[in-house]
Amino acid sequence: MKYNKVDRVLHIVSVMDRGGAETLLMNVYRNLDRSKLQFDFIVHRNDQGDYDNEIRKLGGKIYSVPSLGIAGPISYVKRLSEIMSQIPILPFTRIPITKVDFLPLQQKSQEFRIVFATLTATTGQ
Repeated sequence: MKYNKVDRVLHIVSVMDRGGAETLLMNVYRNLDRSKLQFDFIVHRNDQGDYDNEIRKLGGKIYSVPSLGIAGPISYVKRLSEIMSQIPILPFTRIPITKVDFLPLQQKSQEFRIVFATLTATTGQ
């Protein structure tokens, strides 16, 4: 997958429905200069999220990864690593994260990365 020289921010969320964090992300996304900065999303469900069509229309990418509780740690890290290998240098932002989510980040050396983690328990979703 090819990207132009626009900086990209990857968000990891359960699904891009009309929840609090997701709505905040979309409000920011709609109002930023998307010729300079784009948002991409890793979601943990195959269902169509409320914001998915708008994200794609605005130029964002959506990657589906089964959650840690469903995929198990080995499959989860493998899938995240596959996605990371396709994406150029990415800054990272708000991630409801478990310790396993950090493994692909540690494996791929990148020039610039921001991680803001809100730690959550694995619920299997």
